[in-house]
Amino acid sequence: MSSILLINPPNEGDAYRTIFGLISPPLGLCSIAAILRDRGHKVKILDLNSLTESYSVREVLVLLKNTVKMFKPEYVGVSITATCTAPVSSTIAKIVKEIDNEIVCIAGGHHATFMPRETLNNGFDYVVKNEGEITITELIDTLESGGSPSKVKGIAYVKDNKYIETQNREFIENLDELPIPARDLLDKKKYFLKAFGRDSSVTTAETSRGCPFSCDFCSAS
Repeated sequence: MSSILLINPPNEGDAYRTIFGLISPPLGLCSIAAILRDRGHKVKILDLNSLTESYSVREVLVLLKNTVKMFKPEYVGVSITATCTAPVSSTIAKIVKEIDNEIVCIAGGHHATFMPRETLNNGFDYVVKNEGEITITELIDTLESGGSPSKVKGIAYVKDNKYIETQNREFIENLDELPIPARDLLDKKKYFLKAFGRDSSVTTAETSRGCPFSCDFCSAS
């Protein structure tokens, strides 16, 4: 099985942190990590955003380099949820490729879903669109077995200079079928709400997904 590094990029303008004093765990990456781990993969989460409270972006990117060199992942997944993190996510992909060009870089999240071509042009090998748990698992299983990624629903990639976007995957109907998010891969001391004090750890939970609206500017529509 493979070693997979999942990265939450730094976001210096994170309104939850700057306005509300909240640093929350990357629940989506925890959910993806759980299903990958259940498949037998070795998974590590590197939450660079949780470190920007104490370190500069330059400093957390040094940590990224050291982590990639020590963990030696075959796959790196980056969650590009906010468009403002797209530039630093591209830098992350570049750093990873400079260390080992054979590492497969996969992007997911709202921005990557909404702008897959741009994301691929900025250093990523694959884009996982919409919900990532099933898609990234199938993608890695397919690549590991030497199969064609064209059979995997919900991805975008480039082959022989040709942009390929596969059929959209159906949304997960029953979230209870997913394993419990792998919060144990995080340092709970990094997540807090300042109003409660730094000694009081916080987490988040997900009860449903989706939105009843269809806004033109939203990747979910």
